[in-house]
Amino acid sequence: MSNRSNPAIIGSFVLGAVALLVVAVIVFGGSELFSSKRYLVTYFDGSVKGLRVGSNVLFRGVRVGYVTSIEAVTDPDVDRFGIPVTFQILPDTFTVMSPEGEPKRFPRTGQRELIDGLIRRGLRAKLETESFVTGQLLIQLDFHPQLPAVFRGVKPRYQEIPSVPSDIQQVLERMQRFAKALGEKVDSDQLIADFEGTLSGLNRLANSPDLAAALAGLNKLANSPDTQALPGDLRRAANSLAATLDETRLAVARLDQHVDPLANDARNALAALTVALERSASVLQETEALLSQEGAAKVELARTLDEVQRAARSLRLLTDYLALRPEALVRGKPDQEGSP
Repeated sequence: MSNRSNPAIIGSFVLGAVALLVVAVIVFGGSELFSSKRYLVTYFDGSVKGLRVGSNVLFRGVRVGYVTSIEAVTDPDVDRFGIPVTFQILPDTFTVMSPEGEPKRFPRTGQRELIDGLIRRGLRAKLETESFVTGQLLIQLDFHPQLPAVFRGVKPRYQEIPSVPSDIQQVLERMQRFAKALGEKVDSDQLIADFEGTLSGLNRLANSPDLAAALAGLNKLANSPDTQALPGDLRRAANSLAATLDETRLAVARLDQHVDPLANDARNALAALTVALERSASVLQETEALLSQEGAAKVELARTLDEVQRAARSLRLLTDYLALRPEALVRGKPDQEGSP
């Protein structure tokens, strides 16, 4: 006869399994099971490709929640599509400062009023790229007080956070506005016609016989023997000119070497001649004093004395000129300005 199962043992196994289940729930999900949950919703007009259930919700880089649902809603009356994205906020990630200056956890009551105050201060939701490799998106919460709060939901189930366009959407909107303004100010048809006319003119020029003949002539000129020999002729002419300049420089140097001694000798000779003439003048003056009684001799002697004095002055001027320009002994006196 088989032994009957002991109900006490079976009951103890069941109670043990239930206790293990409760412990597992508390350990692995107790933080969310017993914590207060807050769901919020935001509406996006553009594409949310890359956003999925479970995507992160950040506040200035700090994870404060995650996406719980993504839907597509249309309003036939206004012909507008909206994409409501619901996300859960984890209150334990927020700390609120009390009036006494003490940090406290996110309150369980008055959450709607607190979030309304944040919205009035500029709290907005925006899509941002979490990974450029996978293209995954996230929701970034931040303050944008310069942007108006636009609510798109009609009697939403959860409290709505206004959204703002993403950076890519803002760039696309600016480009669209620029293209629209450009289209209003520029006659695109006339611009296209002018562009086509320009292309036609360039095509005719490229295929014209005159251009082909000019290119052929230019090619022939560039490849002719005379043109090929021109660089060599120019090089030889430059070398010859350089040699001529060197010879001229040497000749001037030799001339300077001869001019200085010659000028010194001439200066000494003229100085001696000047002294002699001055002495002759004084002798003639003395002679004039002795012969002052004879009228004819006196006149002739006075004339001779004047000529000697003029000669002395001319020699003095010549000496001064040669002192300033000794090269005049070789090159001669330069022509006066305006002389033929």
